[in-house]
Amino acid sequence: MQPLVESKQYAESQYTTKIIITLISVILNLLFSWINNVLVPASPFFMDSIFTAFAAMMLGPFYGMITGLLTNIGMEFTCGMTGGFWPFAPCNMLTGIVVGLICKSKNLKTSLMLMYCILAITMTNALSGAIVVNLFFSGYTDVALDLLVDAFTDTGLSLATASFWARIPTNLIDKMITIYGAYGLIYLLYLRKEESHSPEAM
Repeated sequence: MQPLVESKQYAESQYTTKIIITLISVILNLLFSWINNVLVPASPFFMDSIFTAFAAMMLGPFYGMITGLLTNIGMEFTCGMTGGFWPFAPCNMLTGIVVGLICKSKNLKTSLMLMYCILAITMTNALSGAIVVNLFFSGYTDVALDLLVDAFTDTGLSLATASFWARIPTNLIDKMITIYGAYGLIYLLYLRKEESHSPEAM
């Protein structure tokens, strides 16, 4: 049996590691979102959840959710305190929760499961994003995505319905970048770890 003191030290070390990974993930999310929102303002994508998915894959749904929450709060400070980012925190949090739960229950090593994960967070983000934009912003947020919303309303759809459907193609591409980016990074980290422990590296 492992001594109680060693067990406690190990648990504290694990907790510290998780906090560090979470904070680094938030910082990198903020960097990517800042590049997307400030340097490429016409971008229809979000680029704010790659490391939310990374934290969720590495640590589970709780830390993925916390990463998403802190990211959207932090975006208010990095992107000009516009009040246009914190209301979308539930979207980023849902990404962390859904990715974390899928990773706990499924094996994400197949392309089929990766696509399942992409579709799951695409639909949850499209729905939650549409709810947020209609509750807080009257359907429009003065971004490139609004042009697609207008295109759908021109077909006769209500603003609420158009807000949902307009977010599906945008989220699909954005979440493909998110999941493949996070998975690719984890794959490279584990590949490097295996190489460092191989007999040739000794």
